[in-house]
Amino acid sequence: ELGEALSTRGDHANYPPRGWNSYDSFSWIVSEQEFLQNAEIVSKRLLSHGYQYVVVDFLWYRRKVPGAYTDSLGFDVIDTWGRVIPDPQRWPSSRDGKGFTEVANKVHAMGLKFGIHVMRGISTQAVNANTPILDISTGRAYTESGRNWYAKDIGLKDRACAWMPHGFMSVDTNLGAARAFLRSLYTQYAEWGVDFVKHDCVFGDDLNVKEITIVSEVLKELDRPILYSLSPGTSVTPTMAKDVSALVNMYRITGDDWDTWGDVSAHFNVSRDFAAAHMIGDKGLQGTSWPDLDMLPLGWLTDPGSNDGPHRKSKLNLDEQRTQMTLWSMAKSPLMFGGDLRKLDSITYDVIANPTLLEINSFSMNNMEFPYITATNDLRGSHLGFSAESERPKEINALASHVLHLTSCKDHKAKGWVSEVLDNELERICWKDSRRNYWPPFCLFKRKPLVTVTSDDKILHKQKYQGKHHLLALDSMEFCLDASPNRKLTSQELKSSLFSPCRWDANQMWELNSNETLVNSYSGLCGVLKNAKANVNSGGIRSWVATGQRGEIYLSFFNLSPQEVVISAKVSDLKRVLPWRNLHQASCTYREVWTGKDYGVAKETISLAVATHGCALLVLRFDMMENYLQMNQSNGEVICKQPFVIGVSGGDASGKTTVCDKIIAQLRDQRVVLVNQDSFYVTWSADSPKKIHEHNFDHPDAFDNELLLSCMEKLKVGQAVDIPIYDMKTHRRRAARKVNPSDIIILEGILVLHEPRVRALMNMKIFVDTDSDLRLARRIQRDIVERGRDVQAVLSQYAKFVKPGFEEFILPSKKYADIVIPRGADNEVAIDLIVQHIHAKLSQHDLCKIYPNVDVILSTLQIKEMLTRIRDVKTAKHDFVFYADRLIRLIVEHGLGHLPFKEKQIITPTGDVYTGVAFCRSLCGVSVIRSGESMENALRACCKGIKIGKILIHGEQNDSRQLIYERLPEDISERRVLFLDPILATGNSAVKAISLLISKGVLESNIIFLNLIASPEGIHAVCKRFPTLRLVTSEIDISLDKESNVVPGMGEFADRYFGT
Repeated sequence: ELGEALSTRGDHANYPPRGWNSYDSFSWIVSEQEFLQNAEIVSKRLLSHGYQYVVVDFLWYRRKVPGAYTDSLGFDVIDTWGRVIPDPQRWPSSRDGKGFTEVANKVHAMGLKFGIHVMRGISTQAVNANTPILDISTGRAYTESGRNWYAKDIGLKDRACAWMPHGFMSVDTNLGAARAFLRSLYTQYAEWGVDFVKHDCVFGDDLNVKEITIVSEVLKELDRPILYSLSPGTSVTPTMAKDVSALVNMYRITGDDWDTWGDVSAHFNVSRDFAAAHMIGDKGLQGTSWPDLDMLPLGWLTDPGSNDGPHRKSKLNLDEQRTQMTLWSMAKSPLMFGGDLRKLDSITYDVIANPTLLEINSFSMNNMEFPYITATNDLRGSHLGFSAESERPKEINALASHVLHLTSCKDHKAKGWVSEVLDNELERICWKDSRRNYWPPFCLFKRKPLVTVTSDDKILHKQKYQGKHHLLALDSMEFCLDASPNRKLTSQELKSSLFSPCRWDANQMWELNSNETLVNSYSGLCGVLKNAKANVNSGGIRSWVATGQRGEIYLSFFNLSPQEVVISAKVSDLKRVLPWRNLHQASCTYREVWTGKDYGVAKETISLAVATHGCALLVLRFDMMENYLQMNQSNGEVICKQPFVIGVSGGDASGKTTVCDKIIAQLRDQRVVLVNQDSFYVTWSADSPKKIHEHNFDHPDAFDNELLLSCMEKLKVGQAVDIPIYDMKTHRRRAARKVNPSDIIILEGILVLHEPRVRALMNMKIFVDTDSDLRLARRIQRDIVERGRDVQAVLSQYAKFVKPGFEEFILPSKKYADIVIPRGADNEVAIDLIVQHIHAKLSQHDLCKIYPNVDVILSTLQIKEMLTRIRDVKTAKHDFVFYADRLIRLIVEHGLGHLPFKEKQIITPTGDVYTGVAFCRSLCGVSVIRSGESMENALRACCKGIKIGKILIHGEQNDSRQLIYERLPEDISERRVLFLDPILATGNSAVKAISLLISKGVLESNIIFLNLIASPEGIHAVCKRFPTLRLVTSEIDISLDKESNVVPGMGEFADRYFGT
């Protein structure tokens, strides 16, 4: 089941984490009883859907007594070492120093994982009490430089959490004592049995990279894996997130999400940006990291920061709830349900447990916004305006049109701040970004230095913040610019430029750098100015696309506008974002998930009416095999109508045409048509022949490549075309000749391998290689006799155009050839081998068209020679093993190319950035005893340390198969499986073995069958039964004999390999 797939993973957070969090329903007041009641429901109803984490949100250490609230001081329970511990009144099992141990044990007994919320640094209460710091290596107070260290030594009062200033503050991570304190915190969490930590007030506007880094290092050292989550995500950008994504497993990218439409719609832009930055499922702490869109505020809820528990239903209507769940799933956000599960209704359950949405959330790939959509009243240009209450003094009207945002100082958009000295010697810092037309410029005044300082703290602060300044909106005011708001913002709220009474606080300290960036001391982020109008949430229509494990495509439509609209998308436009998918010949059927309606076969355009704030989620299936069978079936037999295209290239007069004629002559049992590239020369105008000797016929621009491509594409799909007839004497086209589709099409010409779009249509590519002197002699004879030219003109044109054209365009295309024929048409042996090769490839070609999951590796003469060696009955054992191992390794490497991958950037030894890819790491091999064991060495050579299971199948006389033995990795259901069997004969054993793997929970689409030689019968048996499995082989033989041996085959592979 899906829940099992998510609960036992090799790497950490391989899929977006899923669970329940107490915040949306209980704010900070949840009790042990209420928490465990919800956990029990998660275990019984949601665990099977992958919801496995249950998380206690903030202030579990705060006593619920009169006067206590979210930013109150003096109500927290702390231990001797200044560490917060659960409030014993709300969490009675925590008494006697047990912490959350008993709660975690009960959660684990339910099959779940236990999580807690923690804040940045150290509590203000611990600093005020000046508690000692614990050294976990000794169990005593931390000692360094001959003295004990205390909370006041490490707490940074000027770096208190901006939205909980009385609660917590940063610690000075440069100090060993501060690092020891953080280590003591997270070691204690691990001892309690914590599996998940939500670390708050360290990201977004409150960024603290140093603390995140240290916590990440501590978690990596612990005995138990702990998933690491960051919060909140106000003002987060991909540039900022790249500094921490590898250190964590999930990180918020918005402010708090509550049950308003404005909060939901505010997530579309930011989720689009993170998908475009390829940060979904990027490398994370001991596994993977995921951009987090926040919890799902559905069902029975409370209010933000409330002292009351759940007391109201979610304000989102059903359409809006489905929109939220669909976007969260398409963007592969972690799914943390926030409602009180004790009142979980069936409608809400159906939203959060929808199996298609959960499969998309966990297993889909290539997730991105799909921009190629239209609406009946094109609403993409409209906007839904949202405003936030301004928290700055009303008299600062000059700032109304500007909004100060924070971003990574690495972001080029942060540059644009300059310093100006006015006539009255006042200094101000202004934003003068040349990319914007702000007038008047946005300016802030540096605060004048204090004349007298009496406080020791202020002296220390002035030393600490030397070179940094308070910034004022007006010189006459005592209100200074804050970097981060003094309360948590929701997702839809726009951050405005905030001012509050000036104080010695890192949140109000700014430094202008020489590179024109303005950096804040609290977060280390830089200010960037934006037009306030640009920050409204856009409405209109949106769409997302993703691909599934079985070849399906997920397409979602979102209507953000206040009225119902019809949203449309062209099926052909999917190719624009998924260019590697072969959709041209596919039959597309689709259904809508939320309504369950099956729409059948899609035409050119898919159009659906989408309700206000609603969505449609479509599952598109492109069944190429079924489409092929329906279009090409006659009297119960499949007929191959899609032609086999051979490209023949080489220098002018190299013998290409003669080679083609000889190939055609030997393919007597096939319908063959020859197309000459010369037919597609560009036609000359009536006055141009006098310039003929100045024209370069050996340049790519001499051909009408678009017409050539059009004709070849039509022939490839079975349509007749008109091929132009080009007169080489007049250099104009005459009447065209009609060419009908055939079994084989040979395209011949000097540059047929040069144009990549034409080259992509070919099934085989041949280059005819002939000595240059022989080519020149042939050219002179041909042009004088056949084309009426004089010898001097021929020689001049050869020197000026032909020879340079060959070296610049034709010879480089030789590298694309599958086969090179030396000595041209005189090489009879090579032509005979090519014809045999074509016959073999035609058989493979037919099967590959019927079964798109069959992949025959590209056959070169080198591979053909190795196959010849191992087929030869005279080949000695040591040579058989040598060449078999070489071939098997090629098969393995080719099979690995079918694994999913993601883009990855690394730094080279030169210090440069290289963008490459990283393949999935959860692999194992399974070999069929005993012949499959011959492939294990090659697999281990390609995949270091890979686990390999074994299956033994016994054949009966009636050709049935019986499982005798199996030894498979326990977590095989979470892995992609490389199934090893070198010879595929009837396919009965393979079907039995693959069925066993699927019964063990392995997804069919996660199996890659690696094989040396296959029979058509075996391919039919396996690929018809398992259409989403991938079969990789080196060659498809003719058939089976009466004893079910592959012929021509190579005999008993295992006996020859192992010498038995």
